[in-house]
Amino acid sequence: MPAAFVLLLHRRFRDVEDRREVTRFVLGYNAAAPPTQRVPPRQAEAVLRANLGEAHLAELVDDVATARIMYALLFALVDDLALSEDEIDDLITAADDLLHSVMKSSQPDLAVPTIDLATVIPHDSMQWRPTRLGQGAEVNTGSGSM
Repeated sequence: MPAAFVLLLHRRFRDVEDRREVTRFVLGYNAAAPPTQRVPPRQAEAVLRANLGEAHLAELVDDVATARIMYALLFALVDDLALSEDEIDDLITAADDLLHSVMKSSQPDLAVPTIDLATVIPHDSMQWRPTRLGQGAEVNTGSGSM
């Protein structure tokens, strides 16, 4: 997930020089999201800006909060960029290639911290996703009772 997030983030903000655009993106997400799906604005901005090159900001947000923010905003980035299904498939392939490239170039004895997303992401987080036009949509996961 982090590789896909970073690829989308750079695609969305590559030509943006004004940091306030990141603030507007986070505010737009939170305005559309139900209260239970919103992200802490300052932390979200720090995560985005850290992954856009301001690495010192990464220290301000713990790993669990970073994972939650990335997960939530990944879908917002897909929506904001209006990616087609083919483009999403290409993104997944590019993220997988990036991950394999990093893994090949890493030291084999280098411990890479991992986070079990099942313990970090709220179980109901798949119930809402941002949609174009700044509104959200309920997602039918098929797990509801009748």
